[in-house]
Amino acid sequence: MPWIKVRIRAPGGQEVETSAVANSGFMWRVRQPDGSEYSIPVINIPAPLARRLGLVMPIEEGAALSFRGADASHIRAVLLGEVDVRLVIHDREMPWVRAKAVCLLGSDRVLLSEGLLEQLKVLPFGTKWLILGEVEPREEAAPQYWHG
Repeated sequence: MPWIKVRIRAPGGQEVETSAVANSGFMWRVRQPDGSEYSIPVINIPAPLARRLGLVMPIEEGAALSFRGADASHIRAVLLGEVDVRLVIHDREMPWVRAKAVCLLGSDRVLLSEGLLEQLKVLPFGTKWLILGEVEPREEAAPQYWHG
């Protein structure tokens, strides 16, 4: 599960650069009427980071979602809307990708969903990762936790 640097831009224009976990098993799949599934781009933004970005946390109004995780655990989350996300790498500027933003209650790290990794063209493996089309693996970023 490599950590990678990303920049997150909220609808109001606030931006924050942070490390995020890739390949954590975090995914959000949608089932089509024909029974097929696809992964949508989703980013988990911990509550302290959501506040820094100016995102509204409607938990006070009881807007928490409830669903089961892959391990059948009960997970509560708040849907924050949409944000733009891009990789932060030193050798070139990467394009922005639109993602649904959620806050998994109690989470302290940014998580990139399987669908968002696909859109960012990130191929994680072990503690390293590639950008689709590259042959040299990139080192992971330092972990960053959001407490508070």
